[in-house]
Amino acid sequence: MVVAEFGDTQVISRENFFVTGSKNLKVKKVPGSSRLNATAVTSGPVVWIHRYYNNTQVARTFFFAAGTLYYSDENGNVTTLLGFFSPTAYPCSAIMRVSSRDILYFSDGVNGMYSYDGNNGNTFTRENSVTLQFVGMVSWLDRLWAFEENSEILRFSVNLVPTNFTDSTDAGQITIGAKRGSKIQQIAILNETLYVFKTDSNWELSGRTPNEFTISEIHPSLGLAARRSLINVESALVGFMSDYELHEFNGTSQTKLLTYDVALNGDLTKDLNPLVNTTRLNQICATYHNFLYRMAYTGMDQTSAQDQNQMEYCFSTINQVDFFTRGNNVSAYCVYDRPPDQKQLITGRSDAGRLMRQYQTLNWDNDAAGATMPIL
Repeated sequence: MVVAEFGDTQVISRENFFVTGSKNLKVKKVPGSSRLNATAVTSGPVVWIHRYYNNTQVARTFFFAAGTLYYSDENGNVTTLLGFFSPTAYPCSAIMRVSSRDILYFSDGVNGMYSYDGNNGNTFTRENSVTLQFVGMVSWLDRLWAFEENSEILRFSVNLVPTNFTDSTDAGQITIGAKRGSKIQQIAILNETLYVFKTDSNWELSGRTPNEFTISEIHPSLGLAARRSLINVESALVGFMSDYELHEFNGTSQTKLLTYDVALNGDLTKDLNPLVNTTRLNQICATYHNFLYRMAYTGMDQTSAQDQNQMEYCFSTINQVDFFTRGNNVSAYCVYDRPPDQKQLITGRSDAGRLMRQYQTLNWDNDAAGATMPIL
């Protein structure tokens, strides 16, 4: 066995290798992936996956590709549920407990809101009372909070009635950063506080009731560039921000830049900016799993025919070391994070309508995952 030692600053690039340990760092091959559903449902990407749980530990997997909502059983057998959504949509969803039932609310941003209550028939019901076209939503303070595309307005529902956004006494709306011209990009919860990320700034919502709700600006010049990149990593939020770099946000104006010492493609690049195809920001998606922030994106070095995500940027919160994967082709992530599951990571293929199990073998869907690490 050949053993070599070298400093991290000697590494020109690291693809499909990851670094383990905290003091004595070691390099290992990145685990691969295998198919959950053998047959692709479409040639397009899977852009949304949700693992639904109820209070009796029943788990179900739903996913969305090319305008169609699907159900997958544990063996990868797929059933088509609804097929009239926008084929270019990136849906949003949120879980809220209503009358002791965990309800999944789903919106593609074009065709209204639908809900699933845990029924055995996997039936999604149209919520006709909701006429708004939401592209982002979270459950907070026993209300559903949501926003539409190209909007500065954050809306909240009646307490414990997540489909009522029109009540004049308990539902309402808040304009975020009026007259600035930028739009809401995403909303997220950190330490029981709701934060609003616009394209050019970020904001904090205070108060517990409609009479108390107030909004205050935290950072006036740093917004969020990629909606689906914003992920909670336990003690902070990490996202691909308006300067096209990854930042760690802890609720104050002092963010931590994570992508300063990135090296890829042999050019000793010092940031992520030149590596990401910023004309395809809507394709970026991310997750946090096994102490890794993983962000899938379309690389600038991909050919024009390779117009979907092939790359991942990964950052370890244990040893603060990053690495890239190439060829995993991820367009959506989902962590199976509640019993009876065991924190499995499932992804959607960016080049086929297929769900993938991660951390399987050493290949990407039976294709060799070549690993490279040139050294100075």
